[in-house]
Amino acid sequence: MRLLTTLGACTALAATSALSADFAGFSSDGWYGMNSDGSAAGITSADFAVIDIYAQFDSAESDGFSAADSTVLSLFSANISMTDGRSFNHADVAGGSWDPKFSFDLPAAGSLPWVDSFVTIGGSPGSANNTNLDPNFDPSTGGFIPSGAGWFTGAPDALQGRADGDRRTFVGRFVVDAADAIGESINFSASMSYNYGIGTGTFFGEGSGSWEIVPAPGALALLGLAGISARRRRS
Repeated sequence: MRLLTTLGACTALAATSALSADFAGFSSDGWYGMNSDGSAAGITSADFAVIDIYAQFDSAESDGFSAADSTVLSLFSANISMTDGRSFNHADVAGGSWDPKFSFDLPAAGSLPWVDSFVTIGGSPGSANNTNLDPNFDPSTGGFIPSGAGWFTGAPDALQGRADGDRRTFVGRFVVDAADAIGESINFSASMSYNYGIGTGTFFGEGSGSWEIVPAPGALALLGLAGISARRRRS
């Protein structure tokens, strides 16, 4: 079965009334301001602007599988960058890795996950995260994601990539210096594989989104800055 779904949202949250429980695109709650000490602030006064991006699923059942069992396995062929070309911030114990295993709460070592950029297949950053970077993620350190990079769960049976109660799976945190950041956007596109649990087969989808940095959530909602699209196929 092949399904094409296109979504446009006036906020940074994705929503859909599609007829099947499928990957619907990438979503986010939008950019927010964070300081190095872990305190939240408005973007115009914060040290950093931060965005968390999710793989979004819709709510209906499809192919006999429950939407609640939607589970991300991998992202690949990714292209992720800021419109002004600025680099992403890192604050981890590896000196700038995109691997979430090196991002955990250890300020004494300069590891500050709330302002660290990393990719993930669900879960939380830290040593227990089972996400791995694929060979196209080279280099795996630095302020930019290589074109065509990917990441995947190293333990599919652990179901770390299973969607949460909002039908979404966390796939990455991206952090930039907040200075002069207003009006800039992150462009995010990737292919993705997922299933509904071990033994259910593998599905594939493609999605993209763009989110602009604005001064306040209210302005984001009014301006309608998120655009999300996806298409799906099954192997």
